[in-house]
Amino acid sequence: MPNTYDLIFKNATVIDGSGGLRRRASVAVSGGRIASIGQIPDQAAAAILDISGKVLAPGFIDPHGHSDLTLLTEPSGMSKTMQGVTTEVFGNCGQAAAPVTELNRRETGLKRVLLSGGDDLSLTWSSMGEYTERLGAAGLGLNVLPLAGHSEIRSGAMGYEERAPSPDELERMRNLLREALDAGALGMSTGLIFPPSAYADTDEIVELAKVLAEHGAMYFSHIRGEDDRLLTAIEEAIAIGERSGAPVQIAHFKAFQSPNWGSVRDGLRLVDDAVERGVNVAVDVYPYVAGMGTLTQPVPDWAQEGGKEDMVKRMKDSATRRRIESELRDARWEWDRSIIARMVTRDEGGEFGMSIAEVAAERGVEPEAAAVDLLIREGGQVSIVCYGMDEADVRYTLQHPASMVCSDALAVTPDHPLGSGLSHPRFYGTFPRVLGHYARDEGLFSMEEAVHRMTGKTADRLGLARKGKIESGRDADLVVFDESEIIDRSTFEEPHRYPAGIEHVMVGGRFVVRNGQPTHQLPGQVLQRPKDIPTGRLT
Repeated sequence: MPNTYDLIFKNATVIDGSGGLRRRASVAVSGGRIASIGQIPDQAAAAILDISGKVLAPGFIDPHGHSDLTLLTEPSGMSKTMQGVTTEVFGNCGQAAAPVTELNRRETGLKRVLLSGGDDLSLTWSSMGEYTERLGAAGLGLNVLPLAGHSEIRSGAMGYEERAPSPDELERMRNLLREALDAGALGMSTGLIFPPSAYADTDEIVELAKVLAEHGAMYFSHIRGEDDRLLTAIEEAIAIGERSGAPVQIAHFKAFQSPNWGSVRDGLRLVDDAVERGVNVAVDVYPYVAGMGTLTQPVPDWAQEGGKEDMVKRMKDSATRRRIESELRDARWEWDRSIIARMVTRDEGGEFGMSIAEVAAERGVEPEAAAVDLLIREGGQVSIVCYGMDEADVRYTLQHPASMVCSDALAVTPDHPLGSGLSHPRFYGTFPRVLGHYARDEGLFSMEEAVHRMTGKTADRLGLARKGKIESGRDADLVVFDESEIIDRSTFEEPHRYPAGIEHVMVGGRFVVRNGQPTHQLPGQVLQRPKDIPTGRLT
C-alpha cells in the first residue's frame, strides 16, 4: 500500500474542539491538513506516532495577544507554542504595529521599546501590508491574525491631541483603517483607557466601526473602564456594536480593584441581554487574578496628551506634578497590589518585584510621588503586575456561555530580552492552567468544554473555518497533551517556565514542539481576515 498520509497519530483520545464527547481514534495528516479520522492502517502513512492514553486536540487559538513586535525579534514565539497555541490574534487594546505615519512614528517607536525588550526595531514600515510582509518574511512558529490599532489610527491621523477630530481627520482615520482591512486585518481594537485611544468619544468609535461592518470585520475593545465604570463601559461597547453593525469582542473581561469585585455578574447580564436582542457580542478572559499593564494607567489622560515625552515634562514641572499626584490620590489606586515588572533601565534602582507602596515606604514618600519619580526616570515606561481581580469573578466568567479563553500575553522565550526579570505567568501558562487547574483539578467544566472554549468556539467566533476542530479537511494545527500531567508551571515569582504535559504541537502539519521540546521550525503564517466572519446581528 502506498504512503497515502504523511503521519498518523495512532490510538489518540480525540477531543475534537466541538464540545462533544471524546472518542478513541487515529488521525491522519497529509499536506498540512487533517486527512482522515478513524481506524487507519499503519501502512497507509510514512510515519506513525502512537499516542495511546494521550489527548489529541485542535491547536489552541488565542483571541487576545500582544506579540506584534516580539515575533519580529524572536519568531518562534515559544512561550505560546510550548503551551499549545497555534494561532494568535494580536494588535489588541488599541496598541498595534500599524499603521505608522509621520505624526506617530516617534511616539510609536518610543512606546515599543518596552514591549520589544529594548531591541532596536527601527520602524521601517508604514502600512499594515508592509508590516505583515516584514513579519512573515522569516517565518513564524505560529499563525497570527493582526488587528489595526485605534491608537495608531488616531495618532496617525491627528497626533496625540485630546480633542475631537475634524471632519478631514476623521476621514483620514477611516482611510487608514480601510488600508489595514484591505491588507487583511481581522478588525480594529481600541484601548479606551490608554491615550490617545482614550481621547475618542463613542461617536468617533461608531464611525470607525461602521467601516468594520462594511468590510465584514470585527471590533475588539479594551473598554473604557474595568473599575467602578465597568457597567457603563460595557454598555458603550454594546452600543457601538448596535449602532455600527460590527461584531463586538470585549477584551479580558473582569472587574478591577477590590471595591468592584462581583460586578462581573451584572456586566455579563448586560452581555446576555444584548445577545438576546440580537447584538453580536462576546468576551474573552484569562485565568489569573492579576493583570499586567503600565504605570501610566492611573495617570490622568490630560497629563499624557502629546505622548510620553510631554507627560514627563509635565511631571517635572512642580505645580503640574502636584496636580497629577493629587488626581492619583483621588483615583485610589491600589499601590500595594501593583508590582514593578519591567523598566527601560532594566533594574537601575533595584525595584523589580517591589510594589509601588514598598518603593514609597523605602524612600519615605507617598506612593503617588514614588510612581511619578519612577515614570520620570524611566521616560514613562514602567510595566507593572496588578493584583486587581477576584478569583470568584474569574471562575464565573470562565464558565459563562459568552466567554472564551485568552492570554493577553506576548510571545517570548526565556533567552529573549523579555525572558528576564519579572513577567506574568500568563505568557507561558494560560491554556494549560485552564485545562489542568480549572477543568481537571477544580471541575469547573469538563475537559471537552475547556478545549472547546480555546479552539472550536473561538474559531467559530472569528470565522476561522479551517481551524479549531479535528475534522477532515481542516488545517493540521494540533496539540497532544497528557491529561493527568498538564498544568502551568509559571508563577509570578518564577514566570519564565514552560508548562508540563504538552507533548507535541503541530502547525500546518509540521511539529513546532516534539516530545516536549521546541523544534525551532517556522511553519506559521500571517493569516488574512476570513470572508465569512459572522457579522451584524446574531440570528
